[in-house]
Amino acid sequence: MKFSFRHIQIFYCASLLAIIFGCIGCHTPHERIDGKAYPVIIDRFDRALTSYPQLDSTDRAAFRDSYSPFFPIYSMYVLGLSDAPEFVSGIEKFLSDSIIAGLYRDTYIRFDNLSGTEREMGKAFGRLHSLYPNLYIPKIQSHISGLNQSIVTTDSVLSISLDSYLGEEYPLYEQRFYNYERGNKTPERIVPDVIEVILRQHFPPANRRSTLLDRIVYEGKLLYLSSLLQPDLTEATLSGYTAQQMEWCKENEPQIWARIVSNGDLFSSDNLLINKYILPAPFTSPVQQDAPGRIGRWVGWQIVKQYVKRNSISASQISLSADDAQSILKASGYTGGK
Repeated sequence: MKFSFRHIQIFYCASLLAIIFGCIGCHTPHERIDGKAYPVIIDRFDRALTSYPQLDSTDRAAFRDSYSPFFPIYSMYVLGLSDAPEFVSGIEKFLSDSIIAGLYRDTYIRFDNLSGTEREMGKAFGRLHSLYPNLYIPKIQSHISGLNQSIVTTDSVLSISLDSYLGEEYPLYEQRFYNYERGNKTPERIVPDVIEVILRQHFPPANRRSTLLDRIVYEGKLLYLSSLLQPDLTEATLSGYTAQQMEWCKENEPQIWARIVSNGDLFSSDNLLINKYILPAPFTSPVQQDAPGRIGRWVGWQIVKQYVKRNSISASQISLSADDAQSILKASGYTGGK
């Protein structure tokens, strides 16, 4: 009997392109943040789990204790197992499934060593700690989800689903994900996705009855702060766009803004409409079919960048939780970039 995958989305980070190294096309933020690198060691829960079914009851209890509270969350809500509290038979069935065995094999090959990821994450965490000294940085670990969500978090742990980052050409992705989703699935997306999740977790939007303007400015703040925490990434990478998509956005920025305004969408609180601008999609339908998905996030970033530059605002003065989108738009003087 094949293991049945459950698509439970705890955190889905949908950026679209691998990091492009080098100075060509790099985004230079208005402000640079210095910070001592934070020591990061990614705990390989994915590897430790393979021995779990063979342990005796005492050692299994010690294993569960050492990976608490993540282990029951992973077992119940990621894998969909029901044989609590030990989950022995469920874990054994999961690990013996041929698809999962293939994912484990390919993940071991692709991520035999995570030192480079740990190093880049440590740099970003150092800048994050410099900007927000009281912000708690969780324990970082990795797991295999069976192609479910990319990131799982608890109050104390952030776990990375390594099988979500095997490269956009990975054969199983073609069967499970759309073309516009597969570009997310690269090893270079791990650190940007982790940073985005931590920012969202610690600084959720202030107003649940938000308008499109509220949402795009919030998303713009996230992207702006992400650019400060990861200054070597290109604007295309941070936006989740290809170079061609980024060029289209820049060339059509006035028309994009004019369409949003003329549609009367800016102050709409219709969640279905807002999601068309914010959530992953092959294109942003309220603008036009040539417009990349999630274009509202990119527009919000342009507003925030102009606001920061025009008003000499420091990163520490930007409140991700504040309900200040209208005042930011007004102070930015943004009218479409050109």
